[in-house]
Amino acid sequence: IVVYGCGSNKEGQLGPLVEEADEDSHLISKFTSLNLDKVAVKSVACGHSHTLFLLEDGSALAFGSNRYGECGNAQRGSEDLLDIRPLEDDERIHESLHAISSRRSRYSFPVAWNHIRLKNVSGGFRHVSAGVRHSVLITSEGRALHLGSGFHLERPDAGQPVYQLSAPTQFISASCGSHHTILLDFNHKLWCCGTNRFSQLSVDDPKYKVSEPMRLNLNK
Repeated sequence: IVVYGCGSNKEGQLGPLVEEADEDSHLISKFTSLNLDKVAVKSVACGHSHTLFLLEDGSALAFGSNRYGECGNAQRGSEDLLDIRPLEDDERIHESLHAISSRRSRYSFPVAWNHIRLKNVSGGFRHVSAGVRHSVLITSEGRALHLGSGFHLERPDAGQPVYQLSAPTQFISASCGSHHTILLDFNHKLWCCGTNRFSQLSVDDPKYKVSEPMRLNLNK
């Protein structure tokens, strides 16, 4: 399987191996191979400045900005949910990390963790989704793991890099928006969490926020 990408690679969201067409703007104007020939990619999810790749073996790759922990951060106690490791086992990636480090030094998370392999500690992933500043990974058991910014969720541990969303169901997929997430469970019911500023949670109050998934009522 060959994966192609185009657009801005300023934050390394297309991966460290792609040959950039413009060294100043980091723009890739035409679809270009991302040189991921050593891994079997099952699906791709694009966020604002980061990208997730779901692999056939059930693990995931995360490239790009990790300013809010949207790619995961192993330095802040996530061992019980995720195995988070830098992509240094591939010599080509290892060499590229040093070359792109200067333009990401302003971020709070280490540059070496901006190209990451994510593994579910109790199995694999069935689905990944990327938002503006957060990501959601659905495990093979149906758990929903939230990575990144939780500022919109009003929860005590909003700064945690990995958070398991709590709901009395099991999920099969998710779709991340700017500041909200929609989830689909095994019974084909929709759930949502995040902010309702633009009525994206189908609630009348624009100030409404919910930190844990709630059932969407589509019969109103």
